[in-house]
Amino acid sequence: MAENEHSIIQYPKINHIKFYIVSIHYRYPHLHNAFELNLILQGSLRMKISEEVFVAHAGDLILVNANEVHELTAENANAVLLSMQISVNFCKEYFPIWSHTVFHHHFVRPDLNEAQEKRLKSLLCHAAVAYWSSESNQNYRCLALSCLVLEQLKLCLPQREMNYTESVSRQKNTMRLNRILSFIEQHYAERNILSKLAAQENVTLTYMSHFFHDNFHISFRDYLNIYRFEKAMYLLTTTNRSILDICIEVGFNDYKTFNQLCRKKYNCSAKECRKMTLQFSNNRIISNALTIQYMFSDKESIDYLANQYSLDDDS
Repeated sequence: MAENEHSIIQYPKINHIKFYIVSIHYRYPHLHNAFELNLILQGSLRMKISEEVFVAHAGDLILVNANEVHELTAENANAVLLSMQISVNFCKEYFPIWSHTVFHHHFVRPDLNEAQEKRLKSLLCHAAVAYWSSESNQNYRCLALSCLVLEQLKLCLPQREMNYTESVSRQKNTMRLNRILSFIEQHYAERNILSKLAAQENVTLTYMSHFFHDNFHISFRDYLNIYRFEKAMYLLTTTNRSILDICIEVGFNDYKTFNQLCRKKYNCSAKECRKMTLQFSNNRIISNALTIQYMFSDKESIDYLANQYSLDDDS
């Protein structure tokens, strides 16, 4: 399965924990088996998490529960955020409740007083710097600070614990969502995809339609059109192929549908969209049909964070 839709997170330094800074323009709807705490460092980010949609600004903290579908879109210029991803299996032997925890709110600022917010941000930033450090003994510091971040989340934020039945049900639901996203990735240009999905899952067409809408909070048809549109836009801006050929390849019946989507999103025609370019610095860009973002290196991350937050105080 591609990393675009269901992210299979790699933990190259510390098992079950990952920190990174990213300059992001767009991140397609995806989910992963990890909690994610994001600190917006620069710009504004339109976030759709499950059925909730809001705009986060610099200084905001955003929490995403494990296996929640979320989509990120920068408002105007690219947004920069610090992200901490913690697997549901983190310290499972000691804190089994962690994998069953569901936090109620994604936008966490209203749940924190000024001192709590300041401490959480400080712990997050110091843990991140320890994670990026080249000194091996900093791994212990990162692990300790990460536990303190979790302690702050558990102490300060409203939450609930799933019971066994709900936990098993959510796991099965997530597995089905993964299969659906994988199927769309492989067959998005074909006809009658929803019927084929229903047959694969051994459910009725009506059930599959409702299941998709209940989890992605968008109709399957609209989701598929958006998916095809992003694929088409990538080809439009990275190749010289004709617009009609691109439309046919991604599954649009005609040029008209693609052109309408271009006008809806960018207020211009597909031909005019071809002339558009995304402005990035001279950085390494991770760019494909569904994700446009730049991942900072460890050194760049430390330098950037040092310029944004005071890291002198020991946490």
